[in-house]
This record gives sequence, structure tokens and C-alpha cells, in this order.
Amino acid sequence: MPRVTQTPQTIWTVGHGQRKFDEFTEILADHDIAVVIDIRSKPIVRFSPHFNQKQIEPALVDAGFQYLFLGDLLGGRPTGDRFYDADGHTAYDVVSGEPWFKQGIEQVEKLAATKNVALTCLEEKPEDCHRHLLVGKILTDRGAIVEHVRHAGYVETQAELDERMGVTAASFVGGAWRSPIPMKGGHGRP
Repeated sequence: MPRVTQTPQTIWTVGHGQRKFDEFTEILADHDIAVVIDIRSKPIVRFSPHFNQKQIEPALVDAGFQYLFLGDLLGGRPTGDRFYDADGHTAYDVVSGEPWFKQGIEQVEKLAATKNVALTCLEEKPEDCHRHLLVGKILTDRGAIVEHVRHAGYVETQAELDERMGVTAASFVGGAWRSPIPMKGGHGRP
């Protein structure tokens, strides 16, 4: 019996930052994204209220995209002290082992098997965000191709970003696999 090879899934990520909504949807359209998966733990943004969940969900649907909130499963600020180190950084090794996190990853993979999906979060720079350091790593480890769409519209793969940042497999052995800034209590607040 011939061996069936499966093409790896491509999963995009896009940080909304302080973009205008139209710029955000143009980037999504440029990459033929069908489903936007919101992986923010708390989808509320004071400086860009058009990205608050109550505004972005209907606006994306009106623009022809599907919206799915998975911040409760894949967010970078989970509830519970055990998910944070003494400095308030999210402990990615603990989070990635949780059944609910694995469930979120499986939902992303299932959707990506039939549609182009983009994970979205606040930070424009994926190197500062859990979409690269946590979710992107796990998806890549499971065989997906993760592509981070940058503000200027260019794409940087997970592998290219890891190389640029000096991230290797050894980076996760015996070291602290955690958020780059304290996340307990909010971005950058211990």
C-alpha cells in the first residue's frame, strides 16, 4: 500500500497592535484568511477600542471573515497563580501541559485543515508575544508551518523568527520557558 504523505498545515498569526481595522482586514485578505482566531486572554484594548471583542467580532463577520474566540484556552494570561513564576511571567511549560490548552491547539489544527486561519493577539511583534513563544512553538512541534505576518505585510516563519531571536531546542532545556515580560495582572505588570 502506498504511503500517504500529508502536507503540513500553514497557520498564520497577526498582531493587531495599533492598526486601523481596514489595514488589519487587508492583511487578512492578502493571505486569504477565512477564520480569525482571537487568542487574547482579555480581548479589550483601551488604545484601539475597535479591537475589543464586542466590536471586532461583528466587524470581521461583516467584512466576510469568521471569528472564533479561544483566548480562554490559548491566552497568555491564564487564571491561577500556578501559571506564573515569582516574577509574574507566564510559565509556558505549565500552561502547555494543561488539557484545556491542548484542546485549543487541536481546535486550531482542525480548523486549519479545511480553512486558512490566523491567530490574533495584541502585540505586533511576535517575538514579544505568546503566539510565537508558546502557541507557535507547540503548533510547529506538532508539524504545522507557522507564519507571522508583520506590520509592513511581510511574513516571517516560526523557524526564521527563532533563528533571528537565537531560539533553539536547547533554549527550552533546563531554562525558564516563560513570557518575555510579566503578565500576571496585565501586560508588563507583576
